Order: sequence, then C-alpha cells, then structure tokens
Amino acid sequence: MHSLLAAHARMLIKNGLHRCTERQQQLFRQLYAHGKAVPIDVAVDEMPDEKLECAIDQVQRTVEKLDTKAHMPEGD
Repeated sequence: MHSLLAAHARMLIKNGLHRCTERQQQLFRQLYAHGKAVPIDVAVDEMPDEKLECAIDQVQRTVEKLDTKAHMPEGD
C-alpha cells in the first residue's frame, strides 16, 4: 500500500476508534495488537498495512451502529 494511503487509512481508523467504547477498543487491540495493553493510537500505528482495509471496514460498521443507537428514541 502506498505510504500516503496507509497514513490516511490509519487516520480514519484512529478517528473511528476514538468514538468507540473502551470495550470496543480492547477488542480491536485483541484483534490487531495481539491484546497488548498499548494506547489505541499505538496499536493502529503498529498494524501491518495489509490489515488496514479490514480494520477500516470493522471500525466503520461499529461507528455506524453507535450512531444508529444514538439516534433511536428511548423506549424502542
């Protein structure tokens, strides 16, 4: 992956992860940082380039679910 694209992908992943819960971030660490207790930004920075596309998809789906829950009326 071109280094500029990889940097952009990492930025997108980080932005999405900062919107996620601590539990969701921990799951991300388990999947992509082998469970190491590192800050989420470090986990993203240390990811291999070939895993970035999958990680973007997963983070995007998670953020979309969070947004959907946030816009649901209470009691539904």
